[in-house]
Amino acid sequence: MTLYLHIGSHKTGSTSLQRWLNSQRGWLTAQGRHYYRGLHFPNNHIECYLATMRPTRDSFARQAIKQFPVDYYSQVKQRLAAFAAEQPGLDKVISTEGLSLLRFEDELVLLKDLLAVVSKDIKIVLYLRDKAQYLASYRAQLAKKPERRPSKDFWSALYVEDDTWLTDFDALVAAYTAAFGSDAITIIDYDAQMQQQGDIIPSFLNWLGLDANEELRASMQAFQLNRTLSASV
Repeated sequence: MTLYLHIGSHKTGSTSLQRWLNSQRGWLTAQGRHYYRGLHFPNNHIECYLATMRPTRDSFARQAIKQFPVDYYSQVKQRLAAFAAEQPGLDKVISTEGLSLLRFEDELVLLKDLLAVVSKDIKIVLYLRDKAQYLASYRAQLAKKPERRPSKDFWSALYVEDDTWLTDFDALVAAYTAAFGSDAITIIDYDAQMQQQGDIIPSFLNWLGLDANEELRASMQAFQLNRTLSASV
Protein backbone atom coordinates (compact mmCIF):
# COMPACT_ATOMS: atom_id res chain seq x y z
CA MET A 1 0.00 0.00 0.00
CA THR A 2 1.30 3.42 -0.99
CA LEU A 3 0.55 6.74 0.72
CA TYR A 4 0.27 9.61 -1.74
CA LEU A 5 1.07 12.79 0.16
CA HIS A 6 0.32 16.24 -1.26
CA ILE A 7 2.22 18.90 0.72
CA GLY A 8 1.22 22.08 -1.16
CA SER A 9 2.66 24.58 -1.43
CA HIS A 10 0.25 27.38 -0.51
CA LYS A 11 -1.36 29.42 -3.28
CA THR A 12 -1.07 26.64 -5.86
CA GLY A 13 -4.70 25.51 -6.11
CA SER A 14 -4.65 23.22 -3.07
CA THR A 15 -8.12 24.20 -1.83
CA SER A 16 -9.75 23.53 -5.19
CA LEU A 17 -7.93 20.22 -5.50
CA GLN A 18 -8.96 19.12 -2.01
CA ARG A 19 -12.60 20.05 -2.54
CA TRP A 20 -12.66 18.13 -5.80
CA LEU A 21 -11.04 15.08 -4.22
CA ASN A 22 -13.55 15.23 -1.37
CA SER A 23 -16.39 15.32 -3.91
CA GLN A 24 -15.02 12.31 -5.78
CA ARG A 25 -14.43 9.86 -2.92
CA GLY A 26 -16.54 7.17 -4.56
CA TRP A 27 -14.73 7.41 -7.88
CA LEU A 28 -11.34 7.41 -6.16
CA THR A 29 -12.25 4.31 -4.17
CA ALA A 30 -13.27 2.54 -7.37
CA GLN A 31 -9.84 3.45 -8.76
CA GLY A 32 -8.03 2.00 -5.74
CA ARG A 33 -7.36 5.28 -3.89
CA HIS A 34 -8.79 6.13 -0.46
CA TYR A 35 -8.94 9.84 0.47
CA TYR A 36 -8.50 10.64 4.15
CA ARG A 37 -11.34 12.40 6.00
CA GLY A 38 -9.67 15.00 8.19
CA LEU A 39 -10.10 15.74 11.88
CA HIS A 40 -10.86 19.46 11.53
CA PHE A 41 -11.92 19.56 7.86
CA PRO A 42 -12.92 16.56 5.75
CA ASN A 43 -10.94 17.72 2.72
CA ASN A 44 -7.87 19.55 4.15
CA HIS A 45 -5.86 17.43 6.55
CA ILE A 46 -4.26 20.23 8.57
CA GLU A 47 -3.73 18.05 11.64
CA CYS A 48 -0.79 16.39 9.89
CA TYR A 49 1.20 19.60 10.05
CA LEU A 50 -0.30 21.00 13.26
CA ALA A 51 0.82 17.88 15.12
CA THR A 52 4.38 18.03 13.80
CA MET A 53 5.32 21.71 13.54
CA ARG A 54 7.33 23.08 16.45
CA PRO A 55 4.94 24.42 19.11
CA THR A 56 6.74 27.77 19.14
CA ARG A 57 5.90 28.44 15.48
CA ASP A 58 2.80 30.26 14.31
CA SER A 59 0.48 29.72 11.33
CA PHE A 60 -3.01 30.64 10.11
CA ALA A 61 -4.54 27.44 11.50
CA ARG A 62 -2.78 27.75 14.85
CA GLN A 63 -4.19 31.23 15.28
CA ALA A 64 -7.66 29.98 14.41
CA ILE A 65 -7.68 26.90 16.66
CA LYS A 66 -5.63 28.39 19.52
CA GLN A 67 -5.89 25.48 22.00
CA PHE A 68 -4.82 21.90 21.37
CA PRO A 69 -5.14 18.85 23.63
CA VAL A 70 -1.94 17.81 25.39
CA ASP A 71 -2.09 14.46 23.59
CA TYR A 72 -2.90 16.00 20.19
CA TYR A 73 -0.06 14.18 18.39
CA SER A 74 -1.24 10.83 19.78
CA GLN A 75 -4.84 11.57 18.80
CA VAL A 76 -3.82 12.36 15.25
CA LYS A 77 -1.66 9.26 15.08
CA GLN A 78 -4.53 7.06 16.25
CA ARG A 79 -6.84 8.65 13.70
CA LEU A 80 -4.35 7.97 10.91
CA ALA A 81 -3.94 4.39 12.08
CA ALA A 82 -7.72 3.95 11.83
CA PHE A 83 -7.61 5.49 8.35
CA ALA A 84 -4.94 2.98 7.34
CA ALA A 85 -7.23 0.14 8.40
CA GLU A 86 -10.10 1.44 6.28
CA GLN A 87 -10.52 0.13 2.75
CA PRO A 88 -7.84 -2.60 3.06
CA GLY A 89 -5.62 -2.94 0.02
CA LEU A 90 -6.32 0.54 -1.32
CA ASP A 91 -3.61 3.17 -1.64
CA LYS A 92 -4.14 6.19 0.60
CA VAL A 93 -4.21 9.90 -0.21
CA ILE A 94 -3.55 12.79 2.19
CA SER A 95 -3.44 16.49 1.31
CA THR A 96 -2.58 19.63 3.24
CA GLU A 97 -0.58 22.59 2.02
CA GLY A 98 0.38 23.26 5.64
CA LEU A 99 3.02 20.54 5.36
CA SER A 100 5.02 22.90 3.16
CA LEU A 101 5.62 24.99 6.30
CA LEU A 102 7.80 22.30 7.88
CA ARG A 103 11.50 23.06 7.65
CA PHE A 104 13.33 21.55 10.63
CA GLU A 105 14.72 18.06 11.04
CA ASP A 106 12.75 17.39 14.24
CA GLU A 107 9.52 18.38 12.49
CA LEU A 108 10.17 16.01 9.59
CA VAL A 109 11.14 13.20 11.98
CA LEU A 110 7.80 13.61 13.74
CA LEU A 111 5.97 13.69 10.42
CA LYS A 112 7.67 10.53 9.18
CA ASP A 113 6.80 8.76 12.42
CA LEU A 114 3.21 9.97 12.20
CA LEU A 115 2.74 8.78 8.62
CA ALA A 116 4.41 5.42 9.25
CA VAL A 117 1.13 4.17 10.77
CA VAL A 118 -0.43 4.62 7.32
CA SER A 119 2.42 3.35 5.14
CA LYS A 120 6.19 3.34 4.88
CA ASP A 121 5.92 3.61 1.11
CA ILE A 122 5.31 7.34 0.75
CA LYS A 123 5.20 9.34 -2.46
CA ILE A 124 5.18 13.14 -2.14
CA VAL A 125 4.06 15.81 -4.58
CA LEU A 126 4.91 19.50 -4.27
CA TYR A 127 3.61 22.28 -6.51
CA LEU A 128 5.82 25.36 -6.84
CA ARG A 129 5.07 28.67 -8.52
CA ASP A 130 6.85 31.92 -9.34
CA LYS A 131 8.13 33.26 -6.01
CA ALA A 132 7.01 36.87 -6.49
CA GLN A 133 3.47 35.86 -7.46
CA TYR A 134 3.35 33.32 -4.65
CA LEU A 135 4.30 35.91 -2.04
CA ALA A 136 1.90 38.52 -3.42
CA SER A 137 -0.97 36.02 -3.28
CA TYR A 138 0.04 34.83 0.19
CA ARG A 139 0.12 38.40 1.50
CA ALA A 140 -3.36 38.95 0.04
CA GLN A 141 -4.62 35.87 1.89
CA LEU A 142 -3.11 37.17 5.12
CA ALA A 143 -4.90 40.49 4.67
CA LYS A 144 -8.32 38.92 4.11
CA LYS A 145 -9.07 38.70 7.83
CA PRO A 146 -8.75 41.90 9.89
CA GLU A 147 -7.69 40.01 13.01
CA ARG A 148 -4.59 38.63 11.26
CA ARG A 149 -1.49 40.77 11.23
CA PRO A 150 1.94 40.17 9.70
CA SER A 151 4.40 38.86 12.27
CA LYS A 152 7.89 40.11 13.09
CA ASP A 153 8.87 36.60 14.18
CA PHE A 154 11.01 35.30 11.31
CA TRP A 155 9.85 31.67 11.63
CA SER A 156 6.16 32.51 11.82
CA ALA A 157 4.05 31.66 8.77
CA LEU A 158 2.81 35.24 9.06
CA TYR A 159 6.26 36.71 8.44
CA VAL A 160 5.92 38.07 4.90
CA GLU A 161 8.80 40.50 4.49
CA ASP A 162 10.84 40.32 1.28
CA ASP A 163 13.37 38.01 2.99
CA THR A 164 10.69 35.57 4.19
CA TRP A 165 11.63 31.93 4.51
CA LEU A 166 8.31 31.07 2.84
CA THR A 167 9.86 31.54 -0.61
CA ASP A 168 12.95 29.48 0.17
CA PHE A 169 11.75 26.55 -1.89
CA ASP A 170 15.23 25.03 -2.01
CA ALA A 171 15.19 24.64 1.78
CA LEU A 172 11.72 23.09 1.61
CA VAL A 173 12.80 20.51 -0.95
CA ALA A 174 16.01 19.82 0.96
CA ALA A 175 14.12 19.18 4.21
CA TYR A 176 11.79 16.62 2.61
CA THR A 177 14.60 15.05 0.61
CA ALA A 178 16.62 14.51 3.79
CA ALA A 179 13.64 12.89 5.52
CA PHE A 180 12.09 10.82 2.72
CA GLY A 181 14.71 10.61 -0.04
CA SER A 182 14.88 12.32 -3.40
CA ASP A 183 13.12 9.44 -5.18
CA ALA A 184 9.99 10.00 -3.07
CA ILE A 185 9.43 13.60 -4.19
CA THR A 186 7.81 14.87 -7.37
CA ILE A 187 7.90 18.63 -8.05
CA ILE A 188 5.32 20.06 -10.46
CA ASP A 189 5.47 23.54 -11.98
CA TYR A 190 2.21 25.24 -11.01
CA ASP A 191 2.60 28.05 -13.55
CA ALA A 192 3.15 25.59 -16.40
CA GLN A 193 0.07 23.59 -15.40
CA MET A 194 -2.06 26.71 -15.27
CA GLN A 195 -0.86 27.73 -18.71
CA GLN A 196 -1.39 24.28 -20.22
CA GLN A 197 -4.47 22.99 -18.36
CA GLY A 198 -5.93 25.96 -16.49
CA ASP A 199 -5.92 23.80 -13.35
CA ILE A 200 -3.73 21.41 -11.38
CA ILE A 201 -6.23 18.56 -10.98
CA PRO A 202 -5.26 16.73 -14.22
CA SER A 203 -1.58 16.73 -13.24
CA PHE A 204 -2.44 15.49 -9.76
CA LEU A 205 -4.46 12.60 -11.17
CA ASN A 206 -1.60 11.77 -13.49
CA TRP A 207 0.73 11.68 -10.47
CA LEU A 208 -1.71 9.27 -8.80
CA GLY A 209 -1.50 7.09 -11.89
CA LEU A 210 -5.12 7.82 -12.83
CA ASP A 211 -6.91 9.40 -15.75
CA ALA A 212 -10.24 11.19 -15.71
CA ASN A 213 -13.05 10.42 -18.11
CA GLU A 214 -14.99 13.20 -19.81
CA GLU A 215 -17.63 13.32 -17.08
CA LEU A 216 -14.99 13.83 -14.42
CA ARG A 217 -13.23 16.49 -16.47
CA ALA A 218 -16.51 18.37 -16.65
CA SER A 219 -16.88 18.12 -12.86
CA MET A 220 -13.52 19.83 -12.41
CA GLN A 221 -14.93 23.04 -13.85
CA ALA A 222 -17.02 23.48 -10.70
CA PHE A 223 -13.81 23.66 -8.68
CA GLN A 224 -11.96 26.36 -10.58
CA LEU A 225 -9.08 27.98 -8.77
CA ASN A 226 -9.60 31.06 -6.66
CA ARG A 227 -6.91 33.18 -8.27
CA THR A 228 -6.06 35.61 -5.48
CA LEU A 229 -4.11 38.12 -7.53
CA SER A 230 -3.65 37.30 -11.16
CA ALA A 231 -0.56 36.51 -13.16
CA SER A 232 -0.28 40.23 -13.91
CA VAL A 233 0.94 40.88 -10.36
